[in-house]
Amino acid sequence: MSPLLAALVLGFLLGIAGTIWIAVIAFQKGDLLWAIASIFCGIAAVIYGVQNLNQAKIPLALLIAGTAITVVGRILILQADPAL
Repeated sequence: MSPLLAALVLGFLLGIAGTIWIAVIAFQKGDLLWAIASIFCGIAAVIYGVQNLNQAKIPLALLIAGTAITVVGRILILQADPAL
């Protein structure tokens, strides 16, 4: 596996972990609509994470870091091989 592909996979997994963690926090607090929205819409997870920063610091950091790693990895892959 190439390092760029590994970065994409790592970023994706970090983002998914952060999203699921934020949804779990929302379910635990009884915010059912926020939890469902967080699962299906990434921006809802970010908004909920910011609104509940005391409980969601780590998962929000995972989500943001995963998104950043995925975006940078995808840009680097496109620069290396534009056919992808």
